[in-house]
Amino acid sequence: MTASSIRSYSNNTPKPMDDPPASSPMLNMLTTPVGAVTVSAVGTSSFTVRNTQHLGGLILLNGSVLLWDTPQFGIQANEGPFTGVGVTSEAESVGSVFDTWTEAPFKLFEFAHPVPEILVVGTGATMHLMPVHLRKYLNGLGMQIEIMSTRHAASTYNLLTQEGRKVAAALLPVVPTSARTGLPIVSVQTGKKPT
Repeated sequence: MTASSIRSYSNNTPKPMDDPPASSPMLNMLTTPVGAVTVSAVGTSSFTVRNTQHLGGLILLNGSVLLWDTPQFGIQANEGPFTGVGVTSEAESVGSVFDTWTEAPFKLFEFAHPVPEILVVGTGATMHLMPVHLRKYLNGLGMQIEIMSTRHAASTYNLLTQEGRKVAAALLPVVPTSARTGLPIVSVQTGKKPT
């Protein structure tokens, strides 16, 4: 075969690339970035995601890793009160990790695009039932809720992510820990705020 007998099946010549779009100084953290995020390790007060250890709670949403500093068992970290949390507890959540919670720790999901079809919630060392008002709120945003202990929640999130599902995770540490300070919120021995 000679060079003259080879026919080109494409008359298209590559076009020069236009100048790349100007980069924006703002990052929309609620859009889906390329690449899935999975939890590679769950410690007692931390999570390892993308080879980085994060102390305290995390939200994994649309490929982003967000620190999630929420009260646990009705106690907030030493920095002071969490302004989005109510003062009273519903009877079903007293003594639970969700004690004193309103919808505020989940408001982020109102702005997520795309909205995850499943939210996996890790509640620490053991599974705690989510109060009805929080389940109704999250279901109203279009998400199915899966609640389990944090270690099981991280595994379930990873599995659903690998299946290509639109999934998010809200993970509380096994030992209640502040995401802002990395310090314990409650003493493991007494169940009370450390002094």
